[in-house]
Amino acid sequence: MAPHPLHMSVSNIEVHVDDNSATIEIKLFQDDLLLAVFGDVNGIIIERSDSLSERINEQVSDYINRTFYFIIDEQVIKLGTCTNIKVDKEAVYLSYHLHNLDLEQPFKLFNTMLIAQFPDQKNLVFVNFRKETMGLIFNSKNTNELIELTN
Repeated sequence: MAPHPLHMSVSNIEVHVDDNSATIEIKLFQDDLLLAVFGDVNGIIIERSDSLSERINEQVSDYINRTFYFIIDEQVIKLGTCTNIKVDKEAVYLSYHLHNLDLEQPFKLFNTMLIAQFPDQKNLVFVNFRKETMGLIFNSKNTNELIELTN
């Protein structure tokens, strides 16, 4: 995998008001994620498959849960277990589904993915709610946002 000059992730949060749930999809460069999780990418390559090995999946999930989470009504809500993983030669696509969320009240979103490893890291997050989209940028100077979705 060739090195790349851009350090960026893209996440989509689809808020489902009808059943108080959200679907979160995260796209990360494979080598950046492996560096963050394992500290070294030499000799570790995620093969193209629908799932990661159990060991890698567990460590990736642990990393994501430490670096991407919500605070709703003073309660920390982590993404939990990844529901779907797709891999291509350069990127990893992670999907999560959260239930029993009250996202109609203001909440905080924290996103520090890869910022400790790459000072120039940018994490783009799109929040989709009732046919509207809100775009957010997280970086070393901005690791959390208060989000208020309107009806």
